[in-house]
Amino acid sequence: MQMTTTPTPAVGAPPLPDGYLISETAEQSGYGTDRHKHVRKLTDAERAHARAGGTVFFRAARLPHPSSPSGTYWRVVYVAGGRYYPRVPNQYVPALRALTGRR
Repeated sequence: MQMTTTPTPAVGAPPLPDGYLISETAEQSGYGTDRHKHVRKLTDAERAHARAGGTVFFRAARLPHPSSPSGTYWRVVYVAGGRYYPRVPNQYVPALRALTGRR
């Protein structure tokens, strides 16, 4: 788990939110049109941070679809009804790529 409060902006991208976390343990279950997508293996601190309204990013293990060259591994944890769901953080992807050097 990595926490930072000084986001590194990418050229032309909005800066990352303050106090975000990048999870090393989170995994996505379900991909594509699966109705039961969720995030698992979050640490207790990451769960608490997401429930409190904080931003938790993680990398999905599955490759983006080949027909989408701008696809990304990056996901953000979205909390609803006590469950943790993955969403693509479109506005933050350029900044995450610049920060980590990873697609």
